[in-house]
Amino acid sequence: MMKKLSQLRQQLAELTIQATELDSKSGARQQPLFDERLFRNPTRRLATCASEAQETLDRLILGQETKSLSQEQAQYLTERFIAQLTAIQRVVSAASHVVPKSEDDSIPTQTLYLNLAQHQEWEDRLALLVMEKQTALERANYLIRQQAQQELALAEQRLLRCQTAKAKIEQQITVQEKGQ
Repeated sequence: MMKKLSQLRQQLAELTIQATELDSKSGARQQPLFDERLFRNPTRRLATCASEAQETLDRLILGQETKSLSQEQAQYLTERFIAQLTAIQRVVSAASHVVPKSEDDSIPTQTLYLNLAQHQEWEDRLALLVMEKQTALERANYLIRQQAQQELALAEQRLLRCQTAKAKIEQQITVQEKGQ
């Protein structure tokens, strides 16, 4: 178990370096990067998310060493850390596929197709999330109905942003293929 945690710590350290580099290149984003349930702070910087993931991992390791965590607490922290790590990896991976665009240097068509495939995958996941939130809203009693409505609205906004980005990529592909 400790060897696995050590590997995760190393992986997170590498991601933190990449996140810091991405932040220095792109600066703070206009929108928070992740849902507020995944990271406590609605941050616009990836390195801050990596720091919070490090805190989660540290709490998990300390709890394991001191045996101060219940099985449920350890499972919760483990799942939370994995979700945080995966989210950061997705952003770093997506950013590594994006090539800076200048007036005389366009994004290669192959990269656009990779981005399009990634956005299609995200769109599919987000569409499922919207359906889940709609079902939850339909089943919600009056006490949690407002929260369910907010969660549905957030999921729909995320889906819309993804679809908009996907449409822009499709448009770039069309323009490049017509130019060839």
